[in-house]
Amino acid sequence: MDLKLAVEEVELGRLRDHPRQSEFFTSATHADIEELADDLIQRGQQEPIHICPDGTIIRGHRRVAAAKRLGWKSIKAVVRHDLPDPGSDATVAELIVDNVKRQQLDDLALARC
Repeated sequence: MDLKLAVEEVELGRLRDHPRQSEFFTSATHADIEELADDLIQRGQQEPIHICPDGTIIRGHRRVAAAKRLGWKSIKAVVRHDLPDPGSDATVAELIVDNVKRQQLDDLALARC
């Protein structure tokens, strides 16, 4: 399959958390979001989030929370047309793999994944 990874600006208001995000991962703390927001102010958005065509977030839940905290109206995103169904095994696997790579997880969180 030819995977097109074009980056585009998407409105924050059309995005929604993946329904299984909280099943696998704990919510970011206020301090985590503040730290990420500070980084977004200083360095800008270094990496786009990834979303399903319907606006479900696959990668970037914390970046979205930080952008909302800053009052941003939009964020850079890759719309994953290869993962159109948020509930598919492939989309959930992408959600898990990305989070495992980005976060230092405790044993319980790793077991849930």
